[in-house]
Amino acid sequence: MIIDVHCHLQDKEFNQDLDQVIQRAKDAGVTKIIISTVNLNMP
Repeated sequence: MIIDVHCHLQDKEFNQDLDQVIQRAKDAGVTKIIISTVNLNMP
């Protein structure tokens, strides 16, 4: 089991291909992703 404990998937640069990014992580064996934030008011 691989857990990514620090990522920023909410960043605008992932807007176009977020699904593919997550699929590549799954394909690499990542089972959990913890998203870090810099602003508590972000949607």
